Amino acid sequence: MRQEIRETLIETFDFVQEDNQLLDILLKLGEERQVEQGQVLITEGEKANYFYVVLHGNAKVTVSPGISEIKIYTASAGEIIGFSSLVEPRLYKGNVEAMSNMTVLAFDADELLPLFKKHPRLGYLIMYSVSQFLSQRLLHSMFELMASSEVR
Repeated sequence: MRQEIRETLIETFDFVQEDNQLLDILLKLGEERQVEQGQVLITEGEKANYFYVVLHGNAKVTVSPGISEIKIYTASAGEIIGFSSLVEPRLYKGNVEAMSNMTVLAFDADELLPLFKKHPRLGYLIMYSVSQFLSQRLLHSMFELMASSEVR
């Protein structure tokens, strides 16, 4: 399983051969967790302490701007969730619920963030990946909103 986790991190964060030391640091920091179907991993508005990489399974990402909940994304293997833990004010911006049994690699942001200063390339790789995921999710959300407004 450790090799599988290593390969997922390489793909998720675009690590190259020269980054093996950084990858080893990240692997030591990550905690593998099992999440049961229906379990809420992240709750909107709560303090964002953890950053996750999905190893197996799927999660529904939603926001609750009013009285109703809006699904904005389905996160699957190799994707990141909880990136609000990496930027101030470090509050989760949405909800994440397991749609199936999941395995995630959890990173304590209080331990991860100081490593970005000590190893700037690690910070760059992770934050670049976060920006790519955010861009994809924003585009996906725009298409969802356009499709839902056309139906009405």
